[in-house]
Amino acid sequence: MEKSSTVKIKACGWLLLVLLLGLSGPAAVAQSGPYGNEWLVPSQQYYKVKVTQTGIHRLTYAYLTQAGLSNIDPSRLQLWRRGREVAVYQGGSRTVFDTNTYLEFYGQRNDGQLDRDLYKTAAEQPHQLYSFYTDTAAYFLTYPGASAPAAKRMAEPMVPGGTPHAWRLATSLKVETNAFAEAARGSTFLPWLESGEGFSRSCWAALSPLPPIRCCGPWCRRAPVRLRALS
Repeated sequence: MEKSSTVKIKACGWLLLVLLLGLSGPAAVAQSGPYGNEWLVPSQQYYKVKVTQTGIHRLTYAYLTQAGLSNIDPSRLQLWRRGREVAVYQGGSRTVFDTNTYLEFYGQRNDGQLDRDLYKTAAEQPHQLYSFYTDTAAYFLTYPGASAPAAKRMAEPMVPGGTPHAWRLATSLKVETNAFAEAARGSTFLPWLESGEGFSRSCWAALSPLPPIRCCGPWCRRAPVRLRALS
């Protein structure tokens, strides 16, 4: 009986060691620290702000009061995402919370950055432009109290702006997500994603008659198709 108990204790010890080693690995490192929630203060309330489109977003006085805020110093309001404080522009009086108060920030829709831990090796993730789960990003607004340091605000230029330019340069990005690329070896049943797995585009347009192929996208495997010219 004593020998059996000793074996069980040793087995539990090895299991605990494996779990500790797993938590200390790269996959467990997230957002703001080993556990990803170090930025949270248990005594504070946090209001989730959902963002589905990338651009400038405004939190009006009506929105802030609906969140339960009143009689506060607005310069202490903080906005967080993924463990980092986001710089915001504060409208109205710096220290008086009234109908002129609002916050503006550059919000970004969700991407695939946090999906890297789904891969056995993070470097095997094809890109971080598209999430497996949702396009909605979560920002968190909190008020740490009147005695807290001033929150992060956007820098404001002290000199007036010049004459607007008649043109500008801009970049545009289109993410193709209408197909899912499987692993190089086809369908697998592993607890992690393999190199190349992720959302991609479907079959490319045909240009000329060619022998049958098996790949319609960068990685996806589908039934054999024959390319033909398009009129």
